[in-house]
Amino acid sequence: MTILKEILTFAKAQTSAGIATGVDYGTRIFFDKIVNLTYVQATFLGAVVGGLVNCCINYRWVFGNTDRSKRSVMWRYIVVWAGSIFFNTIGTAFFKEVIHLPAYLAMMVTSAIVAVCWNYMMQRSFVFKTTKALPEAEAEELEEK
Repeated sequence: MTILKEILTFAKAQTSAGIATGVDYGTRIFFDKIVNLTYVQATFLGAVVGGLVNCCINYRWVFGNTDRSKRSVMWRYIVVWAGSIFFNTIGTAFFKEVIHLPAYLAMMVTSAIVAVCWNYMMQRSFVFKTTKALPEAEAEELEEK
């Protein structure tokens, strides 16, 4: 994969993550302020809805060139998504309860860390990675066609 293509993929993934994060935060605010759930419950539900949005965008637009079956992508995404929900929920609680950040700042700090250190890396190398190991020259040749 060329560096330019890798940068483009990362930029598309971050755009997808930004859209999903907006949905995530909106959902969190809705469940926290309107439904009156706790910030931990609202964080969990926001992560679930945001994860669904992110998976759909990533499959169709960001990493859609995978040769994995939809079923394979789905179970792999669920594994990564479960980790993301766990890290977002625990991280938000940690930054709020231990570091004493306001809940929404704790949520934003955690989301940024999880997005780069977990979500992108795992989606790129585990969920959407192609299964065929082509030599670099052959892979680039196929991309040009």
